[in-house]
Amino acid sequence: MTDKLKKEVAAHLIAAGIAKHHVVVLAISGGRDSVVLGQILHLLGQSFALAHLNYGLRGDDSIADEAFVGQCAARWGVELYLKRAQEGELDGNIQQSARRLRYSWLEELCESKGFKCYLTAHHQRDQAEGYLLALLKGRGSRALSGMPLLKGRRLRPLLYVSSSSLEVFASEQGLLWRHDHSNDALYYDRNFIRNQILPLLHERFPLADQLVAREVKRLQMQEDILAAWLKQHKSKWISEIDASFHAWDLSYIEREPWLEWVTGRLASDYGWPQSAIDSLWKLWHAPVGKKMKSNGWTVVRTVKGFDWFVLPEKGVFEMAISDAGIWELPGGLKLEVSKGADVRASEFSYGVAIEKGTEALAVRYWRPGDKVQMPGRGLRKVSDLLQEWQWNYRQRFLAVVLTLKDEPVWVVGSRSRTFAQAPTPTQEVLVFTIKHD
Repeated sequence: MTDKLKKEVAAHLIAAGIAKHHVVVLAISGGRDSVVLGQILHLLGQSFALAHLNYGLRGDDSIADEAFVGQCAARWGVELYLKRAQEGELDGNIQQSARRLRYSWLEELCESKGFKCYLTAHHQRDQAEGYLLALLKGRGSRALSGMPLLKGRRLRPLLYVSSSSLEVFASEQGLLWRHDHSNDALYYDRNFIRNQILPLLHERFPLADQLVAREVKRLQMQEDILAAWLKQHKSKWISEIDASFHAWDLSYIEREPWLEWVTGRLASDYGWPQSAIDSLWKLWHAPVGKKMKSNGWTVVRTVKGFDWFVLPEKGVFEMAISDAGIWELPGGLKLEVSKGADVRASEFSYGVAIEKGTEALAVRYWRPGDKVQMPGRGLRKVSDLLQEWQWNYRQRFLAVVLTLKDEPVWVVGSRSRTFAQAPTPTQEVLVFTIKHD
């Protein structure tokens, strides 16, 4: 078994471009699997270091784990990097936050110390656990495709090795390891699957781990194909107006059977959980204008698809305009105010005769009930005009009006409208124009 595992790990290292002189770092908990992987690296003559993260969650056991890992480093003659979790680094879902902390620290180690990659000791049984957990929690096809062998700097060279093979190797090598009793607690879903579900499955299907691992590998290949296809077509469906506003146009695939999968996959790219993705699919069948929120994004159903955007904080905004200049507006817009005689200096300009009294001019957010005078159409509600002009939800949310004595006279950024009576050719006016960088 020793030679077989050595060859398997060596093959994965070579495939990942790792030579024996390249230093890799092994994430070691002190448990059986990571100790086995450390022993294999030692036998291969691979240059490596150890990284141990003490979460401090198990009192004396955590201290004993750290001491044991130090003994492993001394036995193998390698450097050991230790990190102790600080207050506030673990919160909410302990398992998830611990995983995030571990991987971010390993990434930092590789970056700062120049390690080629970092290794974890996940194996076939871990893959089967993850697959069943994703299936039972309805996490979607991406989660069902499980853990990849290599992702970025993270390499899992034992991923296709059975748990029983690791047990035999540990016995042959006379290895000792630490047992984490928190892994026995059935409170955690993964532990329930590991300690209750999988033993029953193995009684009936002895090759369950191997078969699941094979199917997961096939799913990973399918995911790679789908990801390439999606990347090729994504630009046809999504227009990125800016970093915080994306417009989706899914109208031409509306009747295709894979529309639900497309919307779900695109939403997962925004960090949406499966529960929110299910709600998104319901939003697709909702009337235009309906909206929902998830992961910091606001989504509004449009005629062709969805508008995705991050709504900025909207406080009170009102600013007096007294003379020419450039004025900063919410949403990153700039209002250029210049003196001239041509009201229609730009298609999106508005002119106010100076004799009307510039001291009473201001810009502010529009308010429900605001109305502006439209030539030949009388007073119109700003809310109706924004809808008529097909401004998107975020634009309507941040819309600003120019006021004279607090009465709206122009929706800033709309096409030019003449205020009251048109000025004579000799009259000087203030011309308001949106300025784009």
